[in-house]
Amino acid sequence: MGSDPVKILVRDFMSTSVSTVPIRTSLIEAAQHLLDSSISCLLVVDKKPVGFITDRDFTRMVSRLDNGERLVNLGELISSDIIYISQSSETQDALNLMTSNRLRRLLVLDEANEVCGIITQSDVLRAHNYSVEAQKAELERRVVERTVDLENAISKLEQLTLVDPLLNIGNRRAMDLALQGVLNRALRYNRPYCILLIDIDNFKTYNDHYGHQKGDEILIKVASKISKTIRNTDSVYRYGGEEFLVILPETETAGGSIAAEHIRLAIAELKIEHILSSYGIVTISIGVAEELLGSPNQTHTVKLADSALYRAKDNGRNRVEKIDRSAGNLDDEYRKAG
Repeated sequence: MGSDPVKILVRDFMSTSVSTVPIRTSLIEAAQHLLDSSISCLLVVDKKPVGFITDRDFTRMVSRLDNGERLVNLGELISSDIIYISQSSETQDALNLMTSNRLRRLLVLDEANEVCGIITQSDVLRAHNYSVEAQKAELERRVVERTVDLENAISKLEQLTLVDPLLNIGNRRAMDLALQGVLNRALRYNRPYCILLIDIDNFKTYNDHYGHQKGDEILIKVASKISKTIRNTDSVYRYGGEEFLVILPETETAGGSIAAEHIRLAIAELKIEHILSSYGIVTISIGVAEELLGSPNQTHTVKLADSALYRAKDNGRNRVEKIDRSAGNLDDEYRKAG
């Protein structure tokens, strides 16, 4: 993962305070000006800039005087040529100019070609450090951004693997995970839960008569109605074909039967035409079974709900049947389910 260099302009790091002295200024006055101002250089002008004079130049001046040289004015002491750079240039360009000309500072010009500041090697170094930190921050931002994007993509992908694409409810994989989860919670807290198995009555004849597209529409409507009828804590899954499985946590057989009846009535109230049904509308049959925590087995519980569902169909459809744990035939139902 790369990151483009951050462009840092001269104007962002230059100093706008430029101390100037006329070339006729005495050496003593210039030196005193440097000392009083606590600056490292002066811009020497003779109507226009002619060069820089620095504290180092005055230090070298002492050595030249000791060697018998006689210095008269600032012009003889100037050691740095004047090279200009635009304030809109990049600091990297300033560094290249300084390096190629062995200079420590450049004069900065504005858009009107007037002197507006000065930039030194120290300024360029600060700009470089800023650029490095800015690139690092940008890289970290991109890493965080792409990490979030990847996590979101993974989350969406995981959701897609758990959702039936037609009905927008949980698929069999999601159902298996949810059944294991609700069983674990029930065992931990010794709380019951119910399973409802729902089947659309005479669905094959509906498909044959009205067509598979209409059949899909019925599946979507039924799935949507079930989702809106159950509690927020309940969940619905496509069990297969036209069958749905609903998990009702914290619910015993009696409560599960009431919830199932609400769902049955909600589907009947849709009044979807089905002329080949004895009821004239689309109906559902539902089997209810409660998890027996004394001998927990979610596979058997689903099979018990399936057994109750077949009983509902055998008894005329459009009805709810339950496997009542208080009934004396529970062992028989378990053997059938097994």
